Amino acid sequence: ITVLNHGKTFEIGRLDGKGKLGGFCSFNNNGETGSNTWVVGNDEDWSWFGVVTGSGTAFTKVGEGKMTVRGKWDNNGAVRVNEGELCLNNGTLGTGSLVVAKGATLSGRTGDDLTNSAFTINGTCHVGATETATSGSIEFGNKNVTFATSSVLRLGIAKAATKSNTG
Repeated sequence: ITVLNHGKTFEIGRLDGKGKLGGFCSFNNNGETGSNTWVVGNDEDWSWFGVVTGSGTAFTKVGEGKMTVRGKWDNNGAVRVNEGELCLNNGTLGTGSLVVAKGATLSGRTGDDLTNSAFTINGTCHVGATETATSGSIEFGNKNVTFATSSVLRLGIAKAATKSNTG
């Protein structure tokens, strides 16, 4: 999908069932002035292979479902996870700021460093692609990550040292 409007907010949500939104398409503002904001989400779990692209193009994840992202986004607008879960499956989320709202979750694993300009976690950051994952990493590109006092960092640990077993 390429939208030639600019300076607008577009909402895509409440999709029925599971599936993929757009395949290998892009959301962008085609170089026009004025930033587009894409508000995407639903209450189902689904994956998307596409990208968010364009100067100033912003993205907001809504809905209680889990959206798994596999594309390498190159937008420079803000990315917000306002509701539900945004799961990275070796995807990246552009170069704008990344904010996870209280009650929302950023999860998964990255193959490359995230290139966002700033990271703020007010909700949950869950390393690993599944609830029971004991491996994986989210790479923040050697940048500081701000965790709110109410935020949660979830790590799956396969093996841990104890006082009697250091291995």
